[in-house]
Amino acid sequence: MGFNKPSKIQETALPLLLGGGPEGKANNMIAQSQSGTGKTAAFALTMLSRVNAAEDHTQAICLTNARELAIQVANEITRMGQFTKIRVFAAVGGSGLCCSLVSVLFFLRNEKECNL
Repeated sequence: MGFNKPSKIQETALPLLLGGGPEGKANNMIAQSQSGTGKTAAFALTMLSRVNAAEDHTQAICLTNARELAIQVANEITRMGQFTKIRVFAAVGGSGLCCSLVSVLFFLRNEKECNL
């Protein structure tokens, strides 16, 4: 995946989010760092580590402020979790309701994609 060593934000956030901090595992964190510094990897790895693939229900939700960012984050989480049975779905606005519902149905049936 191209990771050699953690970035500054990852070095700071991951121990706290994964439970290595002085007060145990952090449930919430607000962090700010420049673009391209590994923020997505830090929270994606944390989310993936907390999901139990044997349980078939929603266990994590990631909110973004833009459709493009939501799709980018979903793609990164999918890439990082590619060797697990964890499924990722990006629910974004801007497409018709019919297409969104069909996409959800394809996702729930474990289909790879929906081309309408």
